[in-house]
Amino acid sequence: MKIGHKRLLKLAAFLDGLPSAKFDIREYVAENSAPDPRCGAVCCAVGWMPRVFPASWRWVDMGWANRQLSVQRRRNTTEDCWDDAASFFNIGVTVMDAMFKDTAYPMAEYGGRKVTPKVVAARVRKTVARLQKEKP
Repeated sequence: MKIGHKRLLKLAAFLDGLPSAKFDIREYVAENSAPDPRCGAVCCAVGWMPRVFPASWRWVDMGWANRQLSVQRRRNTTEDCWDDAASFFNIGVTVMDAMFKDTAYPMAEYGGRKVTPKVVAARVRKTVARLQKEKP
């Protein structure tokens, strides 16, 4: 299995155990109510990458009064963390979008409820299974 696929499955396993109240697919870091983001943050899947991959990702302070955070790859290869995440998982941005963007989850697909981390984890696993069947 490719390293990027292993990383995606590790993120999916984390999302499976994440309470829905700590997840918001619309923002990298939607809320940061504690000095340590691991305790007080509400994030999307990419926003939780510093927790899952601390050697490779970090939270960065945007310098705003409300302690707004974003995420950044420690070996920052682009100015865009979305592109860096795609590179980290060794997938294209289109595949990233299909797994992690809020617009990839139409209301009918999840019964009109908020997208939960378990819903995203299931899509990640499905995508990895499909990618593994494709030519290398």
